[in-house]
Amino acid sequence: MDHAEWKKHAEKIADYLQKAERDTKMIHPVVGIVGFGSRGMDHVLMWEGLPHQEIVIADVKPQPRRIAEERGYRTFATVADMLDEVKVDLGIVATHAPTHARTALSFLSENVPVICEKPMQSIALTLRDAFMMAQNAQANNTLLAIHHQWVFTDAVYKAEEMISDGVIGEVKSLRAQGKGYPAPYDWEEIGPHLADICIHFAGEPTCVFGSVTENGVPVLRDDIKQINAYYPEGRMAGIGAGDRIFAQYEFQNGIWATIESTTLPVLPKSYSQFMFVDIYGTMGRLRIYQTSCGRLFHNTSPYDDFDHINGWKEVPGVWSPDPHWVEPTRRVALDMLAAIGEGRQPRVNGERGLLVQHMLHGAYAAHFAGGRLSLPLASAESPEYPFTSPLLDSAGV
Repeated sequence: MDHAEWKKHAEKIADYLQKAERDTKMIHPVVGIVGFGSRGMDHVLMWEGLPHQEIVIADVKPQPRRIAEERGYRTFATVADMLDEVKVDLGIVATHAPTHARTALSFLSENVPVICEKPMQSIALTLRDAFMMAQNAQANNTLLAIHHQWVFTDAVYKAEEMISDGVIGEVKSLRAQGKGYPAPYDWEEIGPHLADICIHFAGEPTCVFGSVTENGVPVLRDDIKQINAYYPEGRMAGIGAGDRIFAQYEFQNGIWATIESTTLPVLPKSYSQFMFVDIYGTMGRLRIYQTSCGRLFHNTSPYDDFDHINGWKEVPGVWSPDPHWVEPTRRVALDMLAAIGEGRQPRVNGERGLLVQHMLHGAYAAHFAGGRLSLPLASAESPEYPFTSPLLDSAGV
């Protein structure tokens, strides 16, 4: 969607909200939020500022439920309990990554539209979770949005506008970098944003080259561990290897992108300062930092020549600090509400989320295959998919 299309889309959202009377049920939905941790609380905070009938909360832990009840919300121990008692119009999945699929499927199987936090699934031996989510949404004709909120920031909107206006010429390549967490965790946790932003500006990927190394040495299958072995402070799920994961992707329109996650030492500043995407055009470059909802920089040279090595200038009027990402989260929700009303797919739908997972799993698969792999991964076409392993068994290796 180019800037002009997105502007029209945003106007439709505003118009849809103003005409709430045409579909009171969906414009003022009963919102079921699953998971009342930090992200769940952020979603509740955001929804309090949007039209809704009621917010109900499910959490398996008693303490979060008690806190939610003290704040006046009805609570439930499970999604099943919630759906037994409440006609939910929109489900929000804000649980830990390993439970995203089964929680989302609980809603989708009842034809309840879902906004699911990223990652769509943990890096694992198969793409089963992401595949089942996208397939179920399609089979039930139910909307599924993946919460890749970076593309809903003012920095990305402005970058779209500048590209549409020809400020950097024709886009030729992208380079995206993670936050510097231990690489396997960074690839699973931050990688979805990086892959999605590349899809956003470059379209659908067609192939991947991958390299996974530890101290400069290519990792072997036996080196794969649980992610918490690399980063105990992170989640207790997912697998990975290495201290540097590097992948290169080609897209349908000839654009190339590189994505890198490298373990960095603990530094005094926030890890967020390291996360960015560079967009290389024939007449210049843009750099979008993720920090606190995004900062946008412009360089008039497409390369780091001597005259422009310090040529980055921040684009004014873009950065609006929002450490809890409330506004982008709000925009994800507005996009879903408009999608429901207009009978269209949300901007970051389940199929796009699945493609993101193919990109991330594909880096490992290409590394072990020892060369280029087509995307989506070939196993997606095999009869036994998604029970084969793109991580270990892709390309018959």
